[in-house]
Amino acid sequence: MSRPIVLLMEESTGEVVNAELDMDIGPHDLEVLESIWGPLRREAARRLAKEHGPESVPQHWQWDWRRKGPLLRFPTFRCMGIRYKDELHGIVLVDADRYVAQIEPDKSKPLMYVEFLEVAPWNISIGGTKRRFTPVGPRLMEAVIRFSEDEGYHGRVGLHSLPQTHGRGGGGRGRHRLSGFSLGR
Repeated sequence: MSRPIVLLMEESTGEVVNAELDMDIGPHDLEVLESIWGPLRREAARRLAKEHGPESVPQHWQWDWRRKGPLLRFPTFRCMGIRYKDELHGIVLVDADRYVAQIEPDKSKPLMYVEFLEVAPWNISIGGTKRRFTPVGPRLMEAVIRFSEDEGYHGRVGLHSLPQTHGRGGGGRGRHRLSGFSLGR
């Protein structure tokens, strides 16, 4: 079965490439991902903390995707990723069971909840670095919306933003904020 195409742009050349959406990321994929992303995150975190202070290090860089693998044993969890040339450029873990919308007109209706979303360290622009591919995060969210539609949630999606994103367009006051959106159905 072929994977859906996801269009990404290579930032250095402006070239649009056909990446693929992998709807079945498994525990082994998470092991491989963490073995590649982990050392890159740690090195970049050391550099950022030294140059710009510890608050400049993205909070999600503390995640270890290997530890999220056991969640995939539960049928309501799904892990999806964007691949280009067999390399993962972004990943999202969703739960289709425990959450309901908090915003009208869909209030109290079930939604697809984003537990974790991360783009590869080379696709983040921090401290003056250029991204390799863009827009990986938004493409993952589009995939979650489509999955929400396919699963009968009518495009309803929710997530909590990390506290560090508040003030960067990640929205809201307080420690965490439940964000929700749908495609207007």
